[in-house]
Amino acid sequence: MIRKLDASQEANQLSGELQYTIRRLKKDPRVQACKEFEPLVERLQELDKQVSVHPELSLAAINDIRCEVFGLLSWVACSNQLDPVWPRNFFKQGSNNTSIEPPSLDPQARVATFPGPQSWQDWLVIAQHRAEDARTLLSCSQGIGAVYMAGYAVGCSLKALMLRLGKPFPTSGSGGHDLRALWNASGFRMCDLGPDQKGAKTYFVDCWSTSLRYEQHLGSETLPAMELVNGAAQISGFLHTQVKRHRGRQYG
Repeated sequence: MIRKLDASQEANQLSGELQYTIRRLKKDPRVQACKEFEPLVERLQELDKQVSVHPELSLAAINDIRCEVFGLLSWVACSNQLDPVWPRNFFKQGSNNTSIEPPSLDPQARVATFPGPQSWQDWLVIAQHRAEDARTLLSCSQGIGAVYMAGYAVGCSLKALMLRLGKPFPTSGSGGHDLRALWNASGFRMCDLGPDQKGAKTYFVDCWSTSLRYEQHLGSETLPAMELVNGAAQISGFLHTQVKRHRGRQYG
């Protein structure tokens, strides 16, 4: 989770935080390849001009934009199989990951540079990170981003279980993010979701997709983001329990 800036920090400290973030956004080659960051950089630069005069009035806007940046960084990391720690370290001054080369367009080369999870334990850790990302974005009123990250938490949890069971799953392309296909391949049926009166858990197996990153708001027929994120947490909790039940057994 990213640290929220608060009123205890003086104007020069807030400005220092902003300028550091702006420099990272301008310098990091992975950010430069994503045009969606440009308006966020402009807004941060405007706030940097205002913070010395009205730090208390700028604080909420600064935190909101930092959350938007974090959500976009998480999307870039997930979409390009980048180091999952990168978004978390982005706001930490002194972080040593500012000079990494931009990811290759060649998926094989990209994986070689930024290897994905190699074990079921790794997949569980990444699932927990994505769940934390979802909660962070939810706390910043970034509902779309929160639900998007929550779906990745479910997907990573499914992959952890499948790897533990010795079952193959797609490692690239849309198939790797098809939660319904992963759910079925894990040997589950829809009834295995358990009680789901409002459909918050069913949403992730039936409706969630990576195209959510292009949406500006959840559909009117969709549940509130908080309920969906909670639903995803319940699915992930169930899957993590299934993984633990299979510890110590061998699979072909």
